[in-house]
Amino acid sequence: MLKITQGNFITILLEHLPQINDSWVAFQQEWADNKEGIPHYLFISDIARYVVEHKDSIDLRHFFMSVERIEIYGDHYCREAITVGLLEDIQNNLLRLNIPLSHFDEFLGKETKKFWGKVIDFWEEGKLITDN
Repeated sequence: MLKITQGNFITILLEHLPQINDSWVAFQQEWADNKEGIPHYLFISDIARYVVEHKDSIDLRHFFMSVERIEIYGDHYCREAITVGLLEDIQNNLLRLNIPLSHFDEFLGKETKKFWGKVIDFWEEGKLITDN
């Protein structure tokens, strides 16, 4: 299995969202001279918004399989970006549109579902998000 790192995890997320690949290329070009590197979290917000707004026209099952793969095989940076970046942003977009957080439940893999719940627990009960 290819190691999932900062350098490739966005590409893995976009495997089933080819509609926004051009946006990713443009984003990387825009930030190419940034001394701190690519601000992945900014683009992750764009992905989350896109997923929620196009939920009826994209392959959610395969998209969330990619999310699951990153939660399992990604390095610490990638797993954190998925949990407190992507999953949290998806939840916020669902809430903004008055869509129940359970809307994507059927698409979440075991690890993703665990961290999806941890994000909910953080906001509802103040529980810290941990890896265990």
